[in-house]
Amino acid sequence: MPTGLRPSAHIAERASSARRQLMDGYANTPAFVMSRNLDLLAANVLADALYAQFAPADT
Repeated sequence: MPTGLRPSAHIAERASSARRQLMDGYANTPAFVMSRNLDLLAANVLADALYAQFAPADT
């Protein structure tokens, strides 16, 4: 590894409140947001119902 470079630290990702409100507005469309690591960050009611196997990340 080149001098001065280090592996990136884990940065907690979150879905913004604006994005959550937007997803909640899609009453007939499942919507969810995933992180770069494929952690589930947010989901609307329909996505929760259809994709019950997803569990929110505890970040």
